[in-house]
Amino acid sequence: MRRVSVIIPTYNRASLLPRAINSVLSQDYGDFELIVVDDGSMDNTHEVVQGYADDRIRYIKLWPNSGWSSKPRNVGITNSHGEYIALLDSDDEWMSSFLSSLVAKMNQSPESVGVVYCGLVVQPMNGSKPRAIHAHRSGRVWPQSLSDFICSMSSSLIRHRCFDCVGMFDESNMYQDHQDMVIRLSKAYDFDYVPEALAKYHYHGGQRTRAFQTMRLKSLREKYAGDFKKYPLENGVMGLTLGMMCLREGHKLEAVKHIVPNLRYSLIMFSRYGKAHNMTKWQRLVFAMSFLRRGK
Repeated sequence: MRRVSVIIPTYNRASLLPRAINSVLSQDYGDFELIVVDDGSMDNTHEVVQGYADDRIRYIKLWPNSGWSSKPRNVGITNSHGEYIALLDSDDEWMSSFLSSLVAKMNQSPESVGVVYCGLVVQPMNGSKPRAIHAHRSGRVWPQSLSDFICSMSSSLIRHRCFDCVGMFDESNMYQDHQDMVIRLSKAYDFDYVPEALAKYHYHGGQRTRAFQTMRLKSLREKYAGDFKKYPLENGVMGLTLGMMCLREGHKLEAVKHIVPNLRYSLIMFSRYGKAHNMTKWQRLVFAMSFLRRGK
C-alpha cells in the first residue's frame, strides 16, 4: 500500500495533462499511487495516460461528463488506498519537493491536524509576471475560512480519514467545490503549512469566468448563512469580496449594495490579502486605494 494517493481529475485536457503527470512522477518522494480520473473526455486523454509505463499510475474513465470536478475527485478518493490524499488539477503542477515536504510536515503534526498545505505560485498564461500566494495560517482556521482563501486543493495534503468525518465533495452544486471542502475541513481539523511555494497554478482562458466565481461566493454565502450570521466579521469580509467581484464585472449598483454596509471591515480584508501576498502595510494601502478607484 502506498503512503500517498495522488488524484488528478481531468476533462479534455490531453495537451495539458502531461505537465501535471510529469510533475508527480518527478517528485523526490516515491511512495505514492497516481489515479487519473477522466471525466468523460472526448480527446486523446486515454492515449496520453497509456503512454506512461509506470505501475503507480491508474486510469479511471467516467461517462458521461459530470460537469465539474467534484464527482471525479470523489471517485478518485473512493478508489484510493493511501493514508494521505493529494489532489492535483490537471492544468497545474508541483515542484519536485512538494510531496516530501508536505508528508514530512504531516508526519510531525499531531492527529488534530487534518490538512497540511504550502504556498502557491500563480502563473498567468498571457505572459504576465507570476505572483505568489503565501501560506501563513495554521492551527484552527475556522471561522476565517468562511471568507478568506486558505489554500487550494492543488497545494494541500489531506488525511484520508478526514473525508470519513466531513464527507466527500458536494456533487449537487457546481458552485461548491474546493472552498466548500476547506470550510468543512476547517470546522473539524487544524491546518498547518510549509512556507515554501511548492505548487504552481496556471491561469488560462479556459478556466472559470469572474461571473462563475461570483456565483460561487454567493452560493457559499447561502449554504453557510447560519454561520455567517454567527460570525459578522466573516460576513462583512465576504460582502466586501462580493462587492469587489461585482466591480470587476461592471455591476456597480450591486457592488455598492455589498460594499457600503461592510466598509468597516475593509482594513481587515486588505490586511488578510496583504499577508497572503507578503505586502508591506504601505503596499496594502496603495493596493486598496487603486482597487477601489479602478474597480478591478
